Amino acid sequence: MVLLVLLMVLQLAAGQESQPAAQCQLHIEGTPGTEDDWPLGRVRVAEGSCKGGPVALGMHAQLLNSSRLHFKGVSWSDGCAMHGCLITICGQTRVVFANSTISGVNDDSESELYKKIKSVGSMFRIVCVRDAAHVTFEHTVLRGNMASAIVAFNTSKVVLRASKVVHNVGFVHAGGVSATDSADVVVTDGSEIDSNRRDATNMKSRSGNFTASLLSGAGLQVLGRARIVVSNGSSVRRNRCLGCSGGGAGLADHGTLVVSDGSTLSSNTADMCESGGGGVSLLDQSQLTVQGNSSIANNTAGMGIGGGLVLTGAATATFVGSSLVDNRVSKFSCTGIYGGAGVAISGNATLHLTDSSVMGNKADGGLGAGILAMNMSTIILASDVRFAGNRLVAGLGRDVAASSAVQLVFGSGVSQDGRPMSKCSSGVHLGIPPCKAGEYIASGVCRCCPVFTYTFTHNETRCEQCPSNSICTGADSVVP
Repeated sequence: MVLLVLLMVLQLAAGQESQPAAQCQLHIEGTPGTEDDWPLGRVRVAEGSCKGGPVALGMHAQLLNSSRLHFKGVSWSDGCAMHGCLITICGQTRVVFANSTISGVNDDSESELYKKIKSVGSMFRIVCVRDAAHVTFEHTVLRGNMASAIVAFNTSKVVLRASKVVHNVGFVHAGGVSATDSADVVVTDGSEIDSNRRDATNMKSRSGNFTASLLSGAGLQVLGRARIVVSNGSSVRRNRCLGCSGGGAGLADHGTLVVSDGSTLSSNTADMCESGGGGVSLLDQSQLTVQGNSSIANNTAGMGIGGGLVLTGAATATFVGSSLVDNRVSKFSCTGIYGGAGVAISGNATLHLTDSSVMGNKADGGLGAGILAMNMSTIILASDVRFAGNRLVAGLGRDVAASSAVQLVFGSGVSQDGRPMSKCSSGVHLGIPPCKAGEYIASGVCRCCPVFTYTFTHNETRCEQCPSNSICTGADSVVP
């Protein structure tokens, strides 16, 4: 009997997972609101139809109640609706939205309504996916909404295929796509997360309830144990974080972002005084993987560090067969530390590169145009890592600048402008005392012992001459 019941449960679960998805088409068009429309503005057109349903959806009563009859094949459920969400998909719902549009909900950044929403950090969202719902957007556009476009909660799954999420503005969540809890999101088949904005400039003044994790991510935001995969030629570009870090993406907690198969995260900007991460910001134990000829490129940190990436806490970033190119940091910094146009890494974070390029990154000054590493962080240049064309207008460590406590590992085939590279190469600056074995203190900084010299102890003020019966290649290398 127990075996029979177990078999029935498994069959039911399999049936739910394999049930065909309903096919829906939506068209929702907003109109700029006035201050009298606080807090949500207006919706001018709202209509849709579903086949293979009925599909149970939640709706925002104030905005869509009068439009119920314009949606065919939809069963509206008040219990499904989430606070502040225009549309909510919940439960075990499996649905495909094809050739759909949601646009222009409060798209007026000069209005008094916008200013009022900004002042309190609105949590208004366009599409919320919760519970175990599975939602696919195909050839669909979410454009020009003054709200976070898509937020995935719980164990829900969201897939964007050949779709566009563009010119949306978020305040608490990313303007583009956010995933939290254990949600899973896939952005694929040339989809675009483009020109979204996150405006967090007033959040810190509201209360002490907003942690650093909520101050990151304009295009994408990954929190909790959620995961977002950007694949198959998709792009996250031209997104901007105002008063926050991670213009392209912000990761925190145990969140995971994978960029693969020729995808790009490019031309994003972050303007946050204490942080950076024009491309990606990683906090806590979050993880980034960039693989399969993908790139983090042309991103800018407007205030200090990490034009391409900024990592702190115990975060990890791994590059395999990919590139970190043409990112930039400005010279202005609120903290007095600036640099790391490609990557700025601190805390106990780890950067791991294999068969990848760090090229063309530019810092207007400071430390490490390619990589700036501080605290107890780790850099592993595993094999075939190429540094070239990084530019440091004024400062130290054109390619790599690392403080003395950083673990810096060079594998095979690491090159600098086409020549073999080591920690004693020009363009590598090993930082601030205390100095390690193989280094000596000169003018207040640590420098590598040159060829024919060595040190075996810490904090030496000079290097020892190589013994006559030995070979010294610099640093702490003495053979035999």
